[in-house]
Amino acid sequence: MKGSIHIEGIAFACGIVLSIGIWLAVHGPESGAQHELLALQDGADKPSTYSQSITQRHVQAETSVVAGTKAGETPATAEAPRSTKTDATSAKTNARSANPDTTSAKNSAQTAITDITSAKTNAQIAKTDTTPAKTNEPSIQTGNRPIKSGAASGTTTDASTGMVVRVYLEKKKRIEQVSLEDYVRGVVSAEMPADFSPSALEAQALAARTYVVRRLVMRDTSGVPVQGADITDTVKHQAYHDLAQMKQLRKYNADAWKKIDAAVSRTRGQIIVYDSEPIQAFYFSTSNGFTESVEDVFGVKLPYLRSVASPWDAEVSPRASETIEMPLGEFYAKLGLRKAVAAFKDNRDAPGIETTAFTSGRRVKTLKVGDSVVSGLDVRERLELRSASFELAVDGNTVRITTYGSGHGVGMSQWGAEGMARKGFTAEQIVKYYYRGTELMEVSKLSERS
Repeated sequence: MKGSIHIEGIAFACGIVLSIGIWLAVHGPESGAQHELLALQDGADKPSTYSQSITQRHVQAETSVVAGTKAGETPATAEAPRSTKTDATSAKTNARSANPDTTSAKNSAQTAITDITSAKTNAQIAKTDTTPAKTNEPSIQTGNRPIKSGAASGTTTDASTGMVVRVYLEKKKRIEQVSLEDYVRGVVSAEMPADFSPSALEAQALAARTYVVRRLVMRDTSGVPVQGADITDTVKHQAYHDLAQMKQLRKYNADAWKKIDAAVSRTRGQIIVYDSEPIQAFYFSTSNGFTESVEDVFGVKLPYLRSVASPWDAEVSPRASETIEMPLGEFYAKLGLRKAVAAFKDNRDAPGIETTAFTSGRRVKTLKVGDSVVSGLDVRERLELRSASFELAVDGNTVRITTYGSGHGVGMSQWGAEGMARKGFTAEQIVKYYYRGTELMEVSKLSERS
């Protein structure tokens, strides 16, 4: 479902207990993994050594999960998911190549993209991202609407909720109606590699279920190009493997399917709520060491989407950093800086480049080029960078850009979730860490209230 990381060791080490200490005070240090949280910082006040120098997902009425994605990114991830082949060979690899980078908001209904990234290694991750889409920008709304009970004729539903998800398959140009839990299986298999740890897969299932339930509750069909569907199978919302693709996965990679099915089954019917309302469960691929406060990306402040430290990403993600180079003239041109381009072509002194402000999540907020000021999000979009956390260095007529992390940075980091899972954290601990002040609740309780 479209940042630069400076690791300033002392600042990072000194700021490690502030918000995590509060979190543990509430949840209690029950394991060695929880003690590790005491060494982390919320990331809202102090500069970090890991970060200093978006896919966009539709969020309507607090219904979306991802934002700030580049065109083609998923709300939960941020780069368009790769198409799934259904032959025996690809079925074995698709379970591992789901990308988790993605899922965006300004005050009008728009679509968020999931930053789905593909790693060169077997593990890949769906983004929920993070670079604002060029055309779609999700809006956030509040409030709740009753869930329709009962399924459309000829469809299967979950007995506990009676919920059906009508997914528009964009490549196949048709609507597929599936039960809520089957939909979540399709999303988890598309958004996260099956070789991820069980707790990370379960956390992804919770986020994916929450995202679609919120859309159903709000009757939000934004970003859907046809009538009669609730959501698409693309990064505009959440990547989704349809029933035929899931059948191929079961047939040719039974072990991967069992892990995905188990993750969904263990979290069956559970969603993430804040004040008893389904949250905007944004997620993305990889952080720069911190997640982003939602208002720095989507312009709307929400209490559960705050910047928190996420040091696990650098340890496990193949997308933790990337360095690219481009001609300085191309750099100016892509940013639309005509005066800079003209000066460069006339062999006059090229305008200087300076980062003038950072967000709470240590991503570039504003960049000054000569007399022009460009937002970090615009730089990310126009230069097609993985994230808005980047550093620039000019060497002659070349600019070198190092980007940290991947995706818009709001909500749960998928590679961060994997890193936490490897440290022994449970799925509940993972989602409560990334989505502050939230709880888990059964979907059926929403129906009971309506």
